[in-house]
Amino acid sequence: MPIGRRLPDFDYATPGWYFVTCVTEGRRQLLGELEKDGVVLSRIGRVVADEWESTLRARFWISCTASVVMPDHFHALIGWNDVPTNRCGTLGGLMAHFKGNSIRRLRRERLVAPWETIWHRRYWDQVIRGRRQLEATARYIENNPAQAWLRRSQRPVPR
Repeated sequence: MPIGRRLPDFDYATPGWYFVTCVTEGRRQLLGELEKDGVVLSRIGRVVADEWESTLRARFWISCTASVVMPDHFHALIGWNDVPTNRCGTLGGLMAHFKGNSIRRLRRERLVAPWETIWHRRYWDQVIRGRRQLEATARYIENNPAQAWLRRSQRPVPR
């Protein structure tokens, strides 16, 4: 599924559904190992998954119907409701909070060096435009580990 570019003049605090992807810097496989039955998360991957849950708990106006931590990236399908007037909330702010908190925790737990980062500087997003796209995106996220395993197992073996 292609990942869209940011839409010019679009208010990313608008209620609706968004598909987001964060990639590790250099596509390093830091978050886990791909296995036939799914992804076995590394210690770093478990922190990332935990920080995503923490990020959602702190923002009751956001729901997440599907997410997956892959060895070198993270996908989530999030529903955005009206942001309370006393809160600041944009998609960019959400992703900055998530990525920032995850790297700070990884440094604090000494899973990465103090100067190291795990995330690519940007993230990718796609505005979901209807029920069919919402359902297709949820299926894509849920099937991502199996599809990645299938692609990997079909690669030719080098001689």
